[in-house]
Amino acid sequence: MITPPWLVFHLRSAWLYRRSVRGIKLYLLPAFFAFGFLTLAFFLANHLIFSVRDSYGAVCEESGVSEGLSACLASSVATCGGPGNATPMCTYGRAASCDDNGASATCERRTTPGCDPAHGNCAFWFPVCHPVPAPGAARASGGTGFAICPSTCEVRHNETDRAQKHPDNILDIKSVCKATGIMVEQGRKYRITIRAPGPNSKSPWKNGDLVVSTRGPDAPSMSLADRLRAILYWPLKRRLLVQPYKVIARVGSTGNDETVLEPDEDKTSNDLDAVITPRRSGELMFYVNDAIWAFDGKRGSTFYDTHDGRAVIEVRQTDRLGPTSMIRLVILFATLAIALPFVIAKAGLPFGTAVSQRFLERETNDSDPRSTIPPEAKVGDQLAAESLATWVREHAERARGYAQRVIPLDIVYLVCLGVFLAIASVTLRDLTLTPSFFPRIPNWVCWLLPCIYVVCDFSEDFLIILLLTWPETIKGVAFQALSPARSIKITSVGLAFVQVLLLCVMSYVWPATSKL
Repeated sequence: MITPPWLVFHLRSAWLYRRSVRGIKLYLLPAFFAFGFLTLAFFLANHLIFSVRDSYGAVCEESGVSEGLSACLASSVATCGGPGNATPMCTYGRAASCDDNGASATCERRTTPGCDPAHGNCAFWFPVCHPVPAPGAARASGGTGFAICPSTCEVRHNETDRAQKHPDNILDIKSVCKATGIMVEQGRKYRITIRAPGPNSKSPWKNGDLVVSTRGPDAPSMSLADRLRAILYWPLKRRLLVQPYKVIARVGSTGNDETVLEPDEDKTSNDLDAVITPRRSGELMFYVNDAIWAFDGKRGSTFYDTHDGRAVIEVRQTDRLGPTSMIRLVILFATLAIALPFVIAKAGLPFGTAVSQRFLERETNDSDPRSTIPPEAKVGDQLAAESLATWVREHAERARGYAQRVIPLDIVYLVCLGVFLAIASVTLRDLTLTPSFFPRIPNWVCWLLPCIYVVCDFSEDFLIILLLTWPETIKGVAFQALSPARSIKITSVGLAFVQVLLLCVMSYVWPATSKL
């Protein structure tokens, strides 16, 4: 509006202006976007190729050591060995202790109250704690409490690893993938501690001249060139949405079971303390997140070659023997599964013998015909479509009670029994540390048979409600499906009980306190 029209006309019709606009529209902008799309495609292809190679084991190399971690031992009361040993004993090399720091653990001879020495040995040895007496004073009689075996967890790496020349516990951030030689199990919990240099350390982590840590790059020390380089290398990172130089725990040389170890809020320390639950079993590995080329791997990486820094790794298993919460659930559902059949039988009594015996859900004879409609007296009719239709027609009130009173209770029962069988199997599996030649049983196997039982029993109950509520369906497919549903239900629940029995035996043969 201020520029004179003749000047605007002169500028827009000038040769230089017209050629510049034409060059930008037809050459510069298309070339810029083409280069941008090609660069983006290159970065995405680089990341995709590396991810595929990484998941197939071309990047991380396992150490060949297959040593696991012993399960954590819960605290317990110490034991006494008899007259020849006055010191309380604990399993697995633990030393008996007392809660009071000024007390000592010892074994005392006690006598069973009311016991007649003429008829047996009345003495027994008891682990107790005694306060240390003052100099020159006699020790007080009686103890201040039990001598306790403290809870403990095996920590790796340890002296055994060093003696057997297993992989060390040093995480060199120059390494593309650090194999630890520690085997972890699917579903168990492991506490990982990474002791890294602190913010004011004289030997911090570095990438070239840039100071970095487990929290990422040190932003105040980043120059403009460092910031531009970080933006340029961002699409090349192994984990795109994770800050560079953060430590990542990985399970196995194949797959993608990885967990980012996040630091806490304490900015005075760069140590990491995290609990992971592996989704698969395999060797535990570590690496720091950074850019990498598609075909880098076991021989190293040009990006990682500029790294300089170390950290110390500690791994321990946090699971305790005897998972009390799971055992409580097992006891709860076992109690319900035992009690409900009595409740169901009592609920069915007002509707006659046939309903109380639940003749549509189980065999009622030990010889042919095995499935009958139990009579109120003498021998019942064989269970068939015609006889069932007659029974429903003549005993409409009892059929309605069967469908509306007994079957709902049976549904509660089948859920309780199925959950009991599944949780008992998983708990016993967790209490079992199978040897290397025997594959570990995954969770879905423990749940398979109980789930089949629940589905079949629920289908059977649904069919019974259908048949007894709408008698016209008795002549159809619903009645024919009742028999196979009953057979699969009985077979699956029988096999589920066998599964629990076998896992119980295995937990005694290979208890979880042994090594892998």
